[in-house]
Amino acid sequence: MTSSVVARVNESIGGLWDSTIREAPRDEGTLIALPHPYTVPCPQGRFQEMYYWDTYYTNEGLITHGRLDLAWQNTQNLLALVERFGFAPNGNRTFYLNRSQPPHLLLMVESLYTATGDDAWLKGVLPTLEREYAFWMTRRLGPNGLNHYGHDATEAELRQLFTHLSVRWQDWPPELQRPAESETGELLAECESGWDFTPRFAGHCATSEAVDLNALLYHYEVTLARWLERFSFDGAVYHEAAVKRLKAMRERLWSQEAGAFLDRNFVTDALSPVLSAATFYPLWLGVATPNQAQAIATRALARLSAAHGLLTCAPGERKRRYQWDAPNLWPPLAYAAVRGLERAGYLKKATMVAQTYLGIVSANFESSGRLWEKYNAETGLLDVTDEYAMPVMLGWTAGVFAWLVARYSPSS
Repeated sequence: MTSSVVARVNESIGGLWDSTIREAPRDEGTLIALPHPYTVPCPQGRFQEMYYWDTYYTNEGLITHGRLDLAWQNTQNLLALVERFGFAPNGNRTFYLNRSQPPHLLLMVESLYTATGDDAWLKGVLPTLEREYAFWMTRRLGPNGLNHYGHDATEAELRQLFTHLSVRWQDWPPELQRPAESETGELLAECESGWDFTPRFAGHCATSEAVDLNALLYHYEVTLARWLERFSFDGAVYHEAAVKRLKAMRERLWSQEAGAFLDRNFVTDALSPVLSAATFYPLWLGVATPNQAQAIATRALARLSAAHGLLTCAPGERKRRYQWDAPNLWPPLAYAAVRGLERAGYLKKATMVAQTYLGIVSANFESSGRLWEKYNAETGLLDVTDEYAMPVMLGWTAGVFAWLVARYSPSS
């Protein structure tokens, strides 16, 4: 990979953003209206609606490329969804109203505020951010003060999802175990996690205190407290919540043996046996102590690193096929790892993760002329484990690429 190749890919991305702009001025069929034009993950084909956590990573690229207009519109649309429904749904389709996704809305606001310094805008959106936080604290709070993913689907919706997924499983090899209909609720909780589907929760997502979710909510608490006090409001309740969450995460989710944060099932009180790249979210968002950061940056990173990038989960024996697993590399996880390693001061390791990501995306763009949803971190190619036919992607693949190019573009 040379700087000229990376520059060509980055330039191509800049010319493709407008191909992902869509509009939904009114509710129509399953499509939910949004007040502004918005970006979708794919220029054509699958995923022609706005998605929640995807949009944060897309916005990072848009802001890097000077497209503050699109990043602002995307963020305003998600704020509007929270105002209308009390939470940010998985996407602007009616069939996504039974779940959310990892809460990245505050991060989107934070990035825009950093770029614009618009105090009046920030002050105006604080009540909406508080409303989203309240959703997670009232609908997804576990017995130990930590949060879990879940869903609000009806029985009819669960049966419909199982029927839909059963079509995907028809071509599985006979030696692989297919999920049963009784597990559909857990699968839908994994859809809310964004990791649909993954071995990290051992099939019990709805009762797992999730590492990434709680790190995101910790950042919510710390940042809301700071912003409220900036505008002379009382942020004490968020300060107190952050202190409690930090203590609980360090006590319940840290594994000294793994050298990483792991999801914990609050029913069995057992940590997940699967190491995943979710451990980089506590590193990125300020949960990890210096000793924990060192363990993640050395032991966990080594187990999650392959020749061409960051593995979603450490390899292991699996009874099922999972796309959020080894050998797949997913853009948001590479981003979280780089941000976490940067924050902890492991800049050489951050550079390594960044440049392997730029390399695998660039190499496959050179050979196929396209960006893709995910990549095989072991082979460096497109022979990924799929839950569905892998789509051509712009979205977070491009957003993370553009953000990394601005910081880690290789020398020629």
